[in-house]
Amino acid sequence: VSFDKAKTWNKWEHGYPKAVSTYDMTIQEREADLVIGTFGRAIYVLDDTRPLRAFAKNGGKAPTGKITAFPAPDAYQAEIQQPHGERFMASAKYAGENRVFGGRLSYLIQDEKEKLDSLTVKIYTASGEQIRTLKTLPSKGVNRIIWNLDRKSSAEMSGGWGGGQGGGQGGGGRRGFFEPSGGDALPGTYKVVMEYGGESSETSITVYADPRINPVLTDLQAKDDFLKKAEALSSEVTATTKKLDEAQKVIDKVNSMVKDLKTDEAKALETAAKDIKKKLDAAREAFNGPKVEGQGIVRNLFPTTMTHLFAPRSYASSSYTAPGATEERLLGHAKEAAAAAIAKVEAFIQGDWKAFEEKVKATPIDLFGNIKK
Repeated sequence: VSFDKAKTWNKWEHGYPKAVSTYDMTIQEREADLVIGTFGRAIYVLDDTRPLRAFAKNGGKAPTGKITAFPAPDAYQAEIQQPHGERFMASAKYAGENRVFGGRLSYLIQDEKEKLDSLTVKIYTASGEQIRTLKTLPSKGVNRIIWNLDRKSSAEMSGGWGGGQGGGQGGGGRRGFFEPSGGDALPGTYKVVMEYGGESSETSITVYADPRINPVLTDLQAKDDFLKKAEALSSEVTATTKKLDEAQKVIDKVNSMVKDLKTDEAKALETAAKDIKKKLDAAREAFNGPKVEGQGIVRNLFPTTMTHLFAPRSYASSSYTAPGATEERLLGHAKEAAAAAIAKVEAFIQGDWKAFEEKVKATPIDLFGNIKK
């Protein structure tokens, strides 16, 4: 590989098979990929040579700065389906490795520190709206992070769907950071800002719809608006289930305080905690349905609030057309189920839970009784 018009040469060993005859090579200009024909080891593709071209434009020297964002190749919202006749590949699959799905964002890290800082990647629409944040721990030299061509959830949720936050160099996740994923990013050009060590570097990436499908942009926008309605409803449910989670923590603390106490008050409080735990579990069933016992995979016989919530998202996400009467009807069912479940939890909070809370506050707990004796 030469960076100075063949005056000097460098041996390329990054993943290329050793001791193999190289017979021919060509550059696919559209993808900027280097395709190499070998003798006996099939075809090798060096995916995206844009970072190398950046070095060549600089006389073989690395760009200055701690962080440098390289030009990004175009990305496609490809519709990928499983091949007919294949379910599991068993012990081996005699096929080449596919290129990873998503937007490939390459960058250079130059830092003398032994322990590197985290990298933050912010993705903006043409209008300046930030739709995604990725974070990862980079390594020195050229890195790549994959954006799953999605936006963040429009509402606070305990989890996301549609992929988006893998670990490491994949989806851009790292320990201590999680941003729920929302729907697919719409076709268009996005600004990418990479931040590292107090410095930043910008590039852009263009996202296209699958050209074999060629969906209508207004339909995709209507689909995204519909998914945001479903996200907002899920956010309401999440806020309510968090109340039950916090109530469970209180019950656990009460049980922890009274488990070694022998007073009548402590025993009465322990009994009250067991009773309120049963009622809390019953309130939680309003979302997940009753607990089903059995071996293997077991399911509720009837739809639950959570399955009602999933249905409109599933139907809308699986289509490239604007949501219609079916999706709206499913969203209506989800709203009805969510409202009934939330009402049941609120009745529990204002009734049985409030009475338990008052009992806990009124019960004297002496944690030093054994020491006094």
